[in-house]
Amino acid sequence: MQKIILDRFPCNVTFPDERYDHQGEKLYLEGARVILTENSLLIATDGPEAARIVFFEDFTISDISENPDEESTIYTKSGKMVVFNVDDSCGCGSRLRGWNPYKTLKRLEG
Repeated sequence: MQKIILDRFPCNVTFPDERYDHQGEKLYLEGARVILTENSLLIATDGPEAARIVFFEDFTISDISENPDEESTIYTKSGKMVVFNVDDSCGCGSRLRGWNPYKTLKRLEG
């Protein structure tokens, strides 16, 4: 059973690598939920009908700030860099607030 070591919502997420630019702009998500397990990163957004997973990948390196307002960085096994920080909004009305993507993960208390 994997443990969730980080669960932050709502977050602003950026993929700052130029390989993921779209028409000169960085790939950017607002109001996303970022979940980090012992070995994988999951990013979800609220879709038209339900919460949806938009990114899921194993990671090798993480630099997680203890202050949620500061940027945290994850490097995936395939070499992608993901940067996120908590958004100032409350996330009210989003289905991501109570969404649980895994029934087999156990929340880490502490």
